[in-house]
Amino acid sequence: MTFVTVNWAVPFLSDRQGIMQLGAWMILSPFIVFLPIICVGLYILKTEQNTIGLLERIRFKKISKSDWKWPLLGLLAMTIGSAITFFLCNTLNLDPNPPFARNVEPWTNGHHWMFLLWAIYWPINILGEGFVWRGVILPRLEKEFKNKSWIISSVLWGIFHLSFGVGNLIVLLPTLIFVPFITYKTGNTWTGILLHAILSGPGYIILALGLMS
Repeated sequence: MTFVTVNWAVPFLSDRQGIMQLGAWMILSPFIVFLPIICVGLYILKTEQNTIGLLERIRFKKISKSDWKWPLLGLLAMTIGSAITFFLCNTLNLDPNPPFARNVEPWTNGHHWMFLLWAIYWPINILGEGFVWRGVILPRLEKEFKNKSWIISSVLWGIFHLSFGVGNLIVLLPTLIFVPFITYKTGNTWTGILLHAILSGPGYIILALGLMS
């Protein structure tokens, strides 16, 4: 579904309505991509026979003082890793952006409505993926695969991002690795969400200013 959205639905809406493809992605993906993923997560939870509360099951809990070091270390590792992967993409002449985020015009050039759209889209993206991949799926993987669970989670998350192109997948490698790993180490879904948000937010600001076009 993600592949169809990226390669057909987004260009179709963009051409039909005369809007940037990034805007078309932010309009369509909550309904076509993230809502189905969230529904799958809810269905998985419904099929389980849990004796614990929902928030405990999906590990949405307060970040402890001892846990804080992991997001900070993760942020440092992801920043260094991202610099390396961007350099690698440049060396290989690969576009690090997904197809819908290439040649994006600055949002300040008559596209101010994109900021409002992003304010709606971004929490759905970050919280939705955090809920399903790290809140629902990762704990289930841990029961079966123990300390290898975060690796399998990284691979599955990477497969989900294949539709965004090889260059984007390479650039995302630090995120794909460290977000599941640190969520696993802390046993707290919020640490993964925090890391994902911190790295994703500035990325959209760069796009909004037209610095990646």
